[in-house]
Amino acid sequence: MRRHLERVGSAAGCLGLLVCALAVAGRFYGERELFGFQAINVFILGVGAITAACWAKLEARDAGTSG
Repeated sequence: MRRHLERVGSAAGCLGLLVCALAVAGRFYGERELFGFQAINVFILGVGAITAACWAKLEARDAGTSG
């Protein structure tokens, strides 16, 4: 279980970083919408993915020490 949580955390972190970078780059070049959504909503989606990644990594760390 620990290994799976670490992998999910890493994947979600990379995805979140990519989505945030895409939203910032789109807004930098003057695009108000990305994929039919406002750029700020895409950025918030990326922040949510990074938050989920942090949670998964913390759960993986706790799973390794409690058992």
